[in-house]
Amino acid sequence: MERAENNELFVRLYVDADITPRLARTLDYTNICSAFVKTLLAENFVQINGKCKRPEVLEKRELEARRQQRLLREFETILEQVRRGQKLENVRKEAVLAGFAQLYREKRFQEIPRVGRKLPPRIVESSTEIYDFIDIAEAKVG
Repeated sequence: MERAENNELFVRLYVDADITPRLARTLDYTNICSAFVKTLLAENFVQINGKCKRPEVLEKRELEARRQQRLLREFETILEQVRRGQKLENVRKEAVLAGFAQLYREKRFQEIPRVGRKLPPRIVESSTEIYDFIDIAEAKVG
């Protein structure tokens, strides 16, 4: 199971109740993943009086904007690795999609296939969206 699917499963398990105490009991031993959990909670819930609650419609937009910014920052590190000629290993599919969409909007088509060639084949093969971005960008670059 991919990390994004794990995140969605984690969020679904704790969405319907006051998750903070349950989460604290469940993850009592985890200093390792506390940063990950804090990021996950910050991206998907609103803190009210120290407790995590489901966001309202306007808050959802703000949370989605924060998430998108984080994904784009993550994609920038991917771009830097590609520019340095480093091999890409642990890459989030969501970050690649967000970055490709941004590059496409900015008409920076030549960078999409460059990143695509460095991606692990399993990521490109498992995502038709990523494959389509690469294919269309290659056609535009010619």
